[in-house]
Amino acid sequence: MQKIVGGIIIGALLSAGGLYAAGRIKYEDSDRPAPHAAAEPQLSAIGQQLDQMFAEAYSADRPGASVLVAKGDQILLKKGYGLADAEHRLPIAPHMTFRLGSITKQFTAVGILMLQQDGLLKVSDNINAYLPDYPTHGEAITIAQLLQHTSGIPNYTSFPGFMDTMRTDLTIPDLLDVFKDKPLDFKPGSKWNYSNSAYVVLGALIEKLSGTSYADFVSKRIFTPLGMTNSHYGSNVTVIPNRARGYQRTEQGFTNAPFISMSLPHAAGSLLASSEDMLKWHKGLLSGALLPRDVLKAAWTSGVLTSGDETGYGFGWNTGVYEGSNVYVHGGGIPGFNTYGAILPADDIYVIILSNLPGEANVNQLGHRAASLALGKPIPGTEAVAALSAAELADYAGSYQAAGEDVRVAKVEDGKLMWHRPRGHSPEIIKVGDNRFAFEGNTGSIAFERGEAGEITGLTFTPWAGKPQKLKRL
Repeated sequence: MQKIVGGIIIGALLSAGGLYAAGRIKYEDSDRPAPHAAAEPQLSAIGQQLDQMFAEAYSADRPGASVLVAKGDQILLKKGYGLADAEHRLPIAPHMTFRLGSITKQFTAVGILMLQQDGLLKVSDNINAYLPDYPTHGEAITIAQLLQHTSGIPNYTSFPGFMDTMRTDLTIPDLLDVFKDKPLDFKPGSKWNYSNSAYVVLGALIEKLSGTSYADFVSKRIFTPLGMTNSHYGSNVTVIPNRARGYQRTEQGFTNAPFISMSLPHAAGSLLASSEDMLKWHKGLLSGALLPRDVLKAAWTSGVLTSGDETGYGFGWNTGVYEGSNVYVHGGGIPGFNTYGAILPADDIYVIILSNLPGEANVNQLGHRAASLALGKPIPGTEAVAALSAAELADYAGSYQAAGEDVRVAKVEDGKLMWHRPRGHSPEIIKVGDNRFAFEGNTGSIAFERGEAGEITGLTFTPWAGKPQKLKRL
């Protein structure tokens, strides 16, 4: 079966708050010498490689990231890079709290599976069994389809004008009203499309069946049992100890991130945690402290469309394989923050990156490389081994398309082969080995394919921990 989604998908939401300690605002005098930090533990060889990689990615004088990489009981790296509060010049530390963005979806998915264990629902159930007034436009939508992004419910954060309404507080009924009457994007189960709306509906299910708010449910059923004391439901009002501030990059440097009402993300992206607490989350999942492993397996199993194609997405995690090891990964992208988390359960490897300056570095690429180093199977470098000749550039240039997707164009510009997509960044295609190419900054690989006459007929792109995707030359 063909996996049609293999990359990291990130949601859009959230904002930043202040930095607090012991319930009071903590100010740091920038002219005052910093207190002596405890001596850092001696890093292993892999830890030193990781440390160098992240130190190069995040400058000490700008907002950066909290990073933790663990393998079994060994912490390979646990360190902050850059500033948690740029105004007070306060460095990032592993206990500090960042907004998770769409990594929140993992907690929502586990919450749904907990309710299934409680006998309150089955993921195969129609959502109208519990939300009878929710319009499904003549279709049957299951809870599993909400979890897997195959429900067809349109993604409200993609609606025109969404960014203009980010400051508005909404109740859950008000938030459901934003998208519930919109036509479905497709027949449920027939396609995959990332939908924050679907996870808001899941949050409404959790609240109705548990009889408590989503915030209280996650706190009582997950945070407290796992000892995640630096984890919270987001708020722009509540004083949250150890909270890192969020920033955005500009041409002039960086500024404070724009405000967003924390009523909007809800179960799709509202939670905050520290990198240390996220390791507790990982250990809690593997130990069975929250769910039996055979139940959790459903969250780590790719969805399958009615066509038989795999989606590469389970319940709150992307699913894939790297060098024979199963990988479950998700990221988050929200105003002021971007995040990455990866689990390789067979090897008990966990990588978490929490950044408060989106775009300063490619967290997906860094996370992929960190996980690969921890596994002992590092990704080959993406430095160009040879420039493409004018004849090669002309040979590779052309239009390419995967089944059912938009056309991509490889175009020669200033002696480089650039990859143009309908949306997003247009990277350079570089030669990194014998018949091995890569998109600049991407941890996947590209192999061009030729016909009997030697003409290029297409290419195969193999993402990190993903199944190869074939694109035909038009």
